[in-house]
Amino acid sequence: MNKKTLFLLTAALLVGFTAYAQQFNPESDFEFERIDNGRAVSITRYNGNRTVVNIPLHIQGLPVTDIHDSAFVYCVSLTSVTIPNSVTFIGREAFALCPYLTSITIPNNVTSIGDLAFADSGLTSITIPNSVTSIGYGVFSRCRSLTSVTLPNSVTSIGNSAFSGCRSLTSITLPNSVTSIGNSAFAGTRLTNITIPASVVSVGESAFSYCKNLTSVIIPNSVIVIGDDAFYDCTSLTSIIIPASVITINDGAFYDCENLTSVTFGGNNTSIDDEAFDGDLAVKYARGGAGTYTRTAGSTVWMKR
Repeated sequence: MNKKTLFLLTAALLVGFTAYAQQFNPESDFEFERIDNGRAVSITRYNGNRTVVNIPLHIQGLPVTDIHDSAFVYCVSLTSVTIPNSVTFIGREAFALCPYLTSITIPNNVTSIGDLAFADSGLTSITIPNSVTSIGYGVFSRCRSLTSVTLPNSVTSIGNSAFSGCRSLTSITLPNSVTSIGNSAFAGTRLTNITIPASVVSVGESAFSYCKNLTSVIIPNSVIVIGDDAFYDCTSLTSIIIPASVITINDGAFYDCENLTSVTFGGNNTSIDDEAFDGDLAVKYARGGAGTYTRTAGSTVWMKR
């Protein structure tokens, strides 16, 4: 074997060893405790410094079923995590403040994801398995590189601030299973259009506030309440249809939507806060009832067509 061949072989072995070493995680990398009467393991802390982590299926012969609160919080070297199918629970802030964590696989057996679990991480896309029924408080808040989210039909509620501050998020499809959209759920995102599922009864406070790229909103006949500041400062929104089912539009719901020039009301019995819209729309609707009201951009005077 000549020197060149030996050098290339040695280099290849080193590359292979490095990749293996990055992914191999001895039990010493983890702090853990026994749970479920000693029949399973909860990972309480990751102490390694690897970029790629494959969480083990078993530790000391016991299945890993739980990733405890803050187990990987502020792991600044972490770029990718694979969670085994044995895990059913991901705790509060489990992967929060991991700025370079761009990839994670959530297995189908996970049924609960704690508040702020991935907040301020570097995730670029996420697929929620159909075993999950709710997205809790701030789970993906301030994931500023998040561009793609897949929600299954099992999800029924999207919690407060679930995706707030995800400034790269331009689109999302809400499944028909969703019945609740929490306060500030999508505030400050770059969504361009949103279709609220026909199962939703109320749109939470500030749910879509500061979505400055939002041009289209479809509100279904199931919605009864549009919360305070729900669409506040959505400056690209030009028209909206309010179905007859809506009985309350709260303070600031469409305030500072400076380019909103057409509002159509489907019914006569909607209670509108005086500052739900810019200008005198609440007063004009109270007098004129159902129909389409228009104004010129920036004007405070609305007219019924």
